[in-house]
Amino acid sequence: MELNDRQKRFCEEYLIDFNGTQAAIRAGYSVKTANEQSSQLLTKLNIQNYIKTLSEPAEKQLGITRERTMQEIGRIAFSDLRKFFDETGVLKQIIDIDDDSAAALASVEVDEIKVDGMAVGSTKKIKTYDKTKALEMLAKHFKIYSDAPVNVFDLANATVIFK
Repeated sequence: MELNDRQKRFCEEYLIDFNGTQAAIRAGYSVKTANEQSSQLLTKLNIQNYIKTLSEPAEKQLGITRERTMQEIGRIAFSDLRKFFDETGVLKQIIDIDDDSAAALASVEVDEIKVDGMAVGSTKKIKTYDKTKALEMLAKHFKIYSDAPVNVFDLANATVIFK
């Protein structure tokens, strides 16, 4: 089924911010019904296919693939804090951190310690991305567990069965 001009515009607008309601408004749908219109549009197969067709060139140009996405999530999920330090326990220079560890690094903060205006030392802080969230994303992808809540207090003396 052929899309009309407003439906095509909706798809183009949707790819800007993935906000269906705002895309519908920008495409010319009524502000009052934009939320409902976007919900209906996004369930239509021809709309989904057109959005996919529009997004594929950008994904290819940027090298965005399922494999690369899974690799990046895996880098965070399986990161090891020990890789940020040398054998003496000193934080490595950023250039000396391996690619997998660097991918898990969210931020680095360096505060200089000064006495009478002279630098006498520094405090370095690193923050990694949320490892638990990355593991959860992988577990959901591989269907390792259901969304049923698990009582962590029961885990010490219980056998957990994953689906």
